[in-house]
Amino acid sequence: MPDMREILEIAKEDAPPTRLGVDDIVAAGRRRRRWAVAQRAGGAVAVLALAAVTATVLVVTHGTPDRSADANRVGSPPKTALPPPAPVAAPLFTYTFGGFTSGRYRVVEPLEVTRAYQVATVLGPAKDGDGKDITAAVGSLTVYQPGVYDPAKVRGGQKLTVQGRDAYHAVLQRDLPTGYFINGVPTDVRSVPVDTLAWQWAENAWAVVDNDAFFQDRQFPVEDMIALTGQLRFDREVPARLPFRPGYLPAGWTLQSVSGRSFAAEDSGTVQAVYSAPDSSFESMTGPRNFFGYAGSPSVVVAISQEDTPPPDAPKKKDICLAGDHWCTWSLPGTGYYIAVHDPSKTLSDADLLRIGQSLTFSDFNQPATWPTVV
Repeated sequence: MPDMREILEIAKEDAPPTRLGVDDIVAAGRRRRRWAVAQRAGGAVAVLALAAVTATVLVVTHGTPDRSADANRVGSPPKTALPPPAPVAAPLFTYTFGGFTSGRYRVVEPLEVTRAYQVATVLGPAKDGDGKDITAAVGSLTVYQPGVYDPAKVRGGQKLTVQGRDAYHAVLQRDLPTGYFINGVPTDVRSVPVDTLAWQWAENAWAVVDNDAFFQDRQFPVEDMIALTGQLRFDREVPARLPFRPGYLPAGWTLQSVSGRSFAAEDSGTVQAVYSAPDSSFESMTGPRNFFGYAGSPSVVVAISQEDTPPPDAPKKKDICLAGDHWCTWSLPGTGYYIAVHDPSKTLSDADLLRIGQSLTFSDFNQPATWPTVV
């Protein structure tokens, strides 16, 4: 979960019985991904309002960072921080940094961009269930637009100077769902500590590196988080693309989030978009992104995934839309893909969801370079 990767980690839990979908997608893996995608949408929608007032995704040209040993040493008294630079505007829904390496860690190219942030997975050394050395997701890097991230919570931690600017290291508690999701609601929630480093990359604009909340045994030391910040470069503008375009949306609704850059992209098997009307009641982001918090505002999640071959005992589909679930899904004939259309707030009717989904026009799913840029 590119960063859909984090959500798909939840897919390792067994799925609840008797959720039926299209014949070709009833295999357990796709059922789990289907719920994961829906949960993912909630976090994106939760930041729409404040983010919507920002008309651009921003990039910045860094000055020469302070590379002295004391500048970034955890526990050292912070030096006087440089004033953050003024950001330079770039178009909305544009990826402004690429993948890079930092010591033992690798940041994959960002696979999600919203009106509020861009996010990329951090890969690093870890252990599998048998104790063998592997490379796995150990955290994420999120770059927020100006005015979106509220650093109030991290300010309770240790103040540092990172790349010559104010930064904070804090351990924040984060609620994660456990067990099953039933009608979009987790059956249980547990609170876990999330090691977090936040720093200003431009005036009133923050970036955050945090460890993997789902796998507490995967270490991501703060020293390595700090080193990673020195490799981040805002050196490109790559517009997000989608393999579909809606012909109908409710009045006033606009694109809010894009996840996935191709179906073969590292750490991703789904391409999705979230559409909604901005709601000024949403608060700014504080702490780690909340992947599972549902916003009260109506929205629609459109997700395209590759079909699986169903197991022999897979139940046959009954209806395109699941009654009471505000979820509709069907195969796209001749493509090897299926579509899911969902409203996490459970506000839109099935007729509304079908109207949106059936209004879509599609590009060749296997040729991501030809997909139109989002508008």
